[in-house]
Amino acid sequence: MSSVPNMKFLAEIKREYPLIGLALTIHRSVRDTPITFKDKPYLIELYKDFPVIKSADIIKAVQTGISELMIQLILERSGWAHKICAYVLPTYSLRNRFVQKRIDPLLDRVPEYKSRAHGSGNVAGKRFGRGSLLFLGSNTPSDFVEFSADIMVIDEFDRCVPENIRMARDRLRASPNPQLFRLGNPTIPKFGVDGLYEKTDQRRWYTKCPRCNGWQPLDWLINYVHRDKSGRYIPRDKEAFEIKKPDNFDLRPVCRFCHKPFNQWEAKKSQWVAENRDSVKRGYRISRLNVLNQNIWELYGEWVEAQSSSMLLMTFYNSVLGMAYIPEGSYITDDMINKACIGDPMDEVGGEKYKNEMVSMGVDVGSLLNFVISINKTNAAGERIRECVAAGTVMTFDQLERVIRNYHANVVVVDVRPETRKVKELRAKFIGSIETVVYMCQFHRSAKVGAVSYGIKVDGRSGLITVDRTQVLDATLDELNNGLRIFPEDVCSVKDFAKQLKAPKRVLKDGDDNFIWTKGPADHYRFADAYDRIAADQLSGGGSYEELDLSDD
Repeated sequence: MSSVPNMKFLAEIKREYPLIGLALTIHRSVRDTPITFKDKPYLIELYKDFPVIKSADIIKAVQTGISELMIQLILERSGWAHKICAYVLPTYSLRNRFVQKRIDPLLDRVPEYKSRAHGSGNVAGKRFGRGSLLFLGSNTPSDFVEFSADIMVIDEFDRCVPENIRMARDRLRASPNPQLFRLGNPTIPKFGVDGLYEKTDQRRWYTKCPRCNGWQPLDWLINYVHRDKSGRYIPRDKEAFEIKKPDNFDLRPVCRFCHKPFNQWEAKKSQWVAENRDSVKRGYRISRLNVLNQNIWELYGEWVEAQSSSMLLMTFYNSVLGMAYIPEGSYITDDMINKACIGDPMDEVGGEKYKNEMVSMGVDVGSLLNFVISINKTNAAGERIRECVAAGTVMTFDQLERVIRNYHANVVVVDVRPETRKVKELRAKFIGSIETVVYMCQFHRSAKVGAVSYGIKVDGRSGLITVDRTQVLDATLDELNNGLRIFPEDVCSVKDFAKQLKAPKRVLKDGDDNFIWTKGPADHYRFADAYDRIAADQLSGGGSYEELDLSDD
């Protein structure tokens, strides 16, 4: 498609495809350049269809033109089609920067936009043409009440607050023709935007090999690199690799059918292909490999460097390939659980036999009270082993008290939120007990500090323990990896036990060099186990002590 079409052709385009007309005649990029599809032909279908389809879920690599497309979509739908358009970003502060750096400059310098803007408005909302533009931060619950929209775009979906995003769909219910677009860089498999994409028709950009006419999506490991006999990753394009002149001979994809390299610019046909035709929902996966002017030598350099760092490897998959990825060993797997299931069968009775054991107990508080109970032993190397003897749920704190007494738990650690008052009441029942002490636990991020595991701090007076959430989950993962955690052989018969242990995933925090554990849809046993670990440490006197504040919610 020409970047400067003739007037007759342009008039036809504007009538049939208004968003393409806007892109070619009105819009300017953040760098004040006109929109072109020359290096991103995959965008044409999206520009044609997005004004009229009901929804789409988009997995995208960085710098693939999608955010620019979505900005044009809300401006065209609001300023020309008179719609109410809402654009959601993860945080209040990110929303502000987005509006101030990307929206306001357009409304100020592009004449056709400026003529439709009714004053400067504010970062949260603007009247535009006969429509409206709303900009929301997903971390602000009040942003998702008392407004109605026709179109909603949720950007950087994996970083948004799930509880508030769930309310977003309600804001579209009053519209006669609602549209919902969810997009972002993926993080981990089957989570966030990757989970949404799995339920769509899963469109991928296919290219036709000019040598053998074989249609294929471009894949990094299939079309670009492979391991040699020494285990190194080398380019499949042997000719370019042997010449080694990146300035004038870029690496080419190698066809998966004829095994010959080809130049994407020479491929006469490319198109979107739905790989899951059982779904009627639109879904797109867009990679940097689809951008025709992408320097592949640069990506190869990044790939080689990433082999020594799980953080860099995750970034390459997420940001370059637009693929979800979990580094090996960064979450609990079925194999880990199965290897740990070597203990005696579950004990659902308890009793006097536990009086002479060192018994720890962890409790996660939610709609149910999930608990894990362990006895603590020492192996021949002097290492502590936590051997789980019971796991389950109760509905009330009175029932929980009976479980504590029945198993003669020595140290119990209970999630302090959201039932702070009830947890305090439970703790009070054991004050003065020779056998049992109950602690309350809350999470607070802290730096790693020497010999003090996971930044633990204990206030003996209030009974409040504060720990770093990421570090304590790391510690329990290490126990499993090192064979220091044992479960009953039949523990997986406990409803959702294994599923909840596996729910959180260890991922790189956006914009940071630190890892965090994601919140699973249901991860109660994972945290009950973490609280049990903290209780076990208190049996041996772990942690630093200081006075902390605990106030009711």
